Amino acid sequence: MNAPPDPDDDRQDLHNASVNEELADMGVCGQVHLATGRTCTLDQGHAGSCNFVSPDQVEESQQSAS
Repeated sequence: MNAPPDPDDDRQDLHNASVNEELADMGVCGQVHLATGRTCTLDQGHAGSCNFVSPDQVEESQQSAS
């Protein structure tokens, strides 16, 4: 039988390396498409699919949203 999980264990499956935390802290989605490095700059919790932009367009997207 398996023992119940230890709540003090660090659950690696809960860490999401595919989110740009800096952008997420600014209120945008921040989801990163790992294969291309493109990042979604739509509002956090947006409906539908992400709109991924290249890293050099992230700052431009943020400026146009302001």
